[in-house]
Amino acid sequence: MESKGFAHWINSTLAQANTGCPEIENVTTDLSSGVILLYLSNVLTGNPNFKCDMTAAHRVKKMENASTAIQNFKKSGVKIHGVGAEDIVDCNEKMVMGMLWQLFCYFRINKIRFEHNAGGKTQLLSGEEALLRWCQEAVQKVEAIPITNFSTAWQDGKAFCAILASYFPNEFEWNQQVNETPSNRLNAAFNWAYSNLKVPPLIEIESFVNTTDINSKSVVLYVATLQGSIQARLDAKITSQQELEELERIRNLLDSEKASLQQELSLTSQVANQSAEERQKALERLQEIQRELEQTELEGKILSRRL
Repeated sequence: MESKGFAHWINSTLAQANTGCPEIENVTTDLSSGVILLYLSNVLTGNPNFKCDMTAAHRVKKMENASTAIQNFKKSGVKIHGVGAEDIVDCNEKMVMGMLWQLFCYFRINKIRFEHNAGGKTQLLSGEEALLRWCQEAVQKVEAIPITNFSTAWQDGKAFCAILASYFPNEFEWNQQVNETPSNRLNAAFNWAYSNLKVPPLIEIESFVNTTDINSKSVVLYVATLQGSIQARLDAKITSQQELEELERIRNLLDSEKASLQQELSLTSQVANQSAEERQKALERLQEIQRELEQTELEGKILSRRL
């Protein structure tokens, strides 16, 4: 399941940077040419406009790509131990997965920040600790679900459902999930997150419910992906609201100018020295204002649908 999660992270990261790279499915084999890894290294380390040959048909070129990518990561501060270019090119699954976990932690998990208020003091948390606190405070808005880890606390599906119900109470109904089985709750949460937040189901439900040895990395990977998608949707909503407010301001200005012009035309129609040219210009401006008002009305409707 981690492989699927890493593939989603890599695909979304490269897509957001408009690299034009094809999507990958199997991280072990699809990174073996070094090309995708090289693009990923340049995007994550601050060089998103980088371009390279997508073919890399020969082993020497693949080794060069993989080696350059690893060096890029190391220069940016990622501590990659025991992984060489040959591991990437030869599809060493264990080494590739280990490297991707290190990258995900450095570029995604460690970037998470959360302000926690306790005893009148604000504490800025980061990394996995921040992610756990984010989860804990989210579920408390719905039900007192104890989340103390990224393993057994998630096995019954309640935590996943509570997080969604906390942020989207009008879209994801908590009460419908309370008495469901763990499998049904997980299925409901994963399906909703995929349909509405584009977060793929990275956890195999039946094995997750029945296992006594939960892979916490898989849970962290999914929850971090979920948190990022939720935050992106909230940010988009804020942006849309701000744009809607700006449209309202422009509309008020146009309405005011329209009323002023109409009054001016009404008064000047009684004045003999009002030239036909001046009157025509005022009429044309009125028509222009009306078109702008109609356009702002249309844009406002589009933005309102996003909220």
